[in-house]
Amino acid sequence: MAGFAFRQSRPSYQVMNERRRRAHDSKASRRALMDAGTVLFAQNGFAGTTLDMIAAKAGANKALVAYHFTSKDGLYQAILDEAVEAVLARTAHAADPAGTPADRLRAHIRALALALAASPHLCAMLVTEYARGGQQDLPAAFASLSRIFRTTDALVREGVGQGAFRDVDTQIVHLAFTGAFVFFVLTGGYRDRLAAEGRWPFSLPETEGFADFVADSVVRSLSA
Repeated sequence: MAGFAFRQSRPSYQVMNERRRRAHDSKASRRALMDAGTVLFAQNGFAGTTLDMIAAKAGANKALVAYHFTSKDGLYQAILDEAVEAVLARTAHAADPAGTPADRLRAHIRALALALAASPHLCAMLVTEYARGGQQDLPAAFASLSRIFRTTDALVREGVGQGAFRDVDTQIVHLAFTGAFVFFVLTGGYRDRLAAEGRWPFSLPETEGFADFVADSVVRSLSA
């Protein structure tokens, strides 16, 4: 028709490429915010970390925090959930269902030690928040961390029920070995630095050896 101009649509491949680019950029910005938040929360705690600090470290606009996570609380929770999921993935199938209670608990403790060693920022976040009492204001974070404890609780109770372990408060058991592992992980950098400077007079402890020692010690202490 005269005087009527058809608007030429963009080729479909260009539209698809644009969508892929935007999706990639969105994932990249989300990842950058989580990585920045992980480091800053570990260093400064939840209360000591601001959105401006996170945005600056991530090289992103702080409005993206609200876009991806709703709030700083949401970002913290996403980081914690991801770390906890990684720990649970490494411990989920560590205990052989056909094993004895002692073997199953030993395998769980060892797997948890190696999982925490692979997540040093999670260890730092836990210590920072618990030391400052910040976790009481983040009930969802506490619920997420409780998932790690439930496996310990179930395995110890199973051993008690079968007469393999003496009756004991499962929280004490869990705190005993997780506390040891968190301290081991957080002091690793200090040991490595002193060793590099020739000021560490001992051989450096290996993570697996430490995990085996703690697991064996816990199981022996529980033996009925």
